[in-house]
This record gives sequence, structure tokens and C-alpha cells, in this order.
Amino acid sequence: MAVYYEHAPALGSYLILYFFYLIPLPVTIILILLSRRVYIQKRQWMKVVKPLVAWSILWMFISSIAQFYLTHQYLYLYSLTATGTCFTSSCLKESMARDELYKFNITGMEEYGMPNFGIMRAYRVTDSRLVMGIHPHIERVNAVIIARSMFPLPVVEIWDYKVDPRDPHRIIGLERFYIVYPSNPGEVLTEHFDFKFEMFSWGKRYSG
Repeated sequence: MAVYYEHAPALGSYLILYFFYLIPLPVTIILILLSRRVYIQKRQWMKVVKPLVAWSILWMFISSIAQFYLTHQYLYLYSLTATGTCFTSSCLKESMARDELYKFNITGMEEYGMPNFGIMRAYRVTDSRLVMGIHPHIERVNAVIIARSMFPLPVVEIWDYKVDPRDPHRIIGLERFYIVYPSNPGEVLTEHFDFKFEMFSWGKRYSG
């Protein structure tokens, strides 16, 4: 069972990031509607719609960036290694090729396709944990992942490259799914991989 403690963020930074992901967009909409209720009563819709759209777009952009880095924190906690942030596939491939901890099988990934551009990071996600209970069992996650922000939308696209359990460098499949605002990235990853992605476990410092 492996937990990469050095990859875990501080609680304060995590909460701030989660706040900027989840809270400002709905609060902005509510505050603008309340502050413009006189215009709503007078049916002067343009005086409501203009600030509503402008502020909503601004906070949507901010939520999109916060969502990407929040997803990064969940993935990185359970990763052997990760690349830096890239905006093109060529940059991402170069970053993967330079990785010293895990030799990314770029050729194997290309056979199944790779994203061409966007705000992207690649991860080697591998971990296991013993789950106690009536039926004790081992949960495992074993994948190479590319996370790509669909900026300016608050959506993260996950490219889940399946890894051969007997060969950590052999890619045997690909599945794509999405983390869509206001979903918690940890919950979406947990459901997809059937492995609990948990940033903090109260009672011990970090999950694992």
C-alpha cells in the first residue's frame, strides 16, 4: 500500500482552491439577482442580463482553473509521478519523455490517441489499500492519465490509459470521462476507478 505523502497539499491551500472552484459562481448569480431586483420588477432585463453574464463568465473562468488544479491534487496524491503543465501535445510528450521515475510509453498512448492542445498534465497513477469490513479486500488503481482542462468551461477531461497489470509500461486500452462543475473531482475519480480518491482522512492525516 503506497501513499505519496510528499504530494499532498496543505489543508489551507486545498480549502482555498475548493472555495474558488465551487462557491463564487452561484454566489455571484444570487447577489446580482438580489441587487438588480428593482430592474427585475420593472422587467428591464438588459440591466440584469449584462452584469449577470459578465460576472458569471469571469467566475466561470476562475472556476475552470481552480477545478483543473483541484483535480491535479487528487491525481497527484495517488501518483508515482506527474509532468508539468503543458498546452500542446508536443510539450506533453517532451515532458513525459524526460520523466526519470516512470518511462511513459508514449508510443503506446499514441496508438489510442492523445489530446492535441489544452491545459494538460500526465500522471502515472498507481496505489492500493486494504479495505476492512465484513469482506476485507484490496482496492487498486493502475493507470496512466492525462487530465485536460476544457477551459474556459469548468470541465476537466480525463484520458484514462489502461495499464497491463503484469507490465507497468504496456498500454492496453483507453477510456475518457469528464469532471463537470459542480462535481467533486475526488468523487468522480472514485466512481470511475472503484478506488477511493480521498484528500484527507480525519483521524489520520492523509488517506491511504
